[in-house]
Amino acid sequence: MISTEWFNGFDDLSDVNSVRNAVFRGDEPRLKTFTNENDIASMHLVLYDNHRPVAAGSILLSDFSFVLYGISVIGDSRGDHIGDFLVRLMIRKCFDCGAKTQYAFVPHDACGFFEKLAFKPAQAGETIENISVKCGGDSCMIRHGDINE
Repeated sequence: MISTEWFNGFDDLSDVNSVRNAVFRGDEPRLKTFTNENDIASMHLVLYDNHRPVAAGSILLSDFSFVLYGISVIGDSRGDHIGDFLVRLMIRKCFDCGAKTQYAFVPHDACGFFEKLAFKPAQAGETIENISVKCGGDSCMIRHGDINE
């Protein structure tokens, strides 16, 4: 059974970090982008499968923009639409908080996944360069509206 829990930056983020470490083990540059500075200013979502953390993602509010980063699904839970569910919940949270536009910083090889959820590559003038440095993502993606739009 899948359950969810939201955390703020001052909560115990051990479940968020355990998923990140499992997914990005060996990719130290990416792991280092998940800084305390970002995490303290973020909301974090963890998905649990029978109380075991299997997916996590974070939403950074910076410069009045909502940025999804650190989207992580543990390998044995991939292919079960867990990542899709995670990102949909995050988009809904952004929209419920007033964000009509969401950004995501993602590795190049994950762009296709995000395009299925109506994200598109950000064009010149749509990117938020200062956040790119903070989040360390390879590609800046952008989407508009609620998850149902």
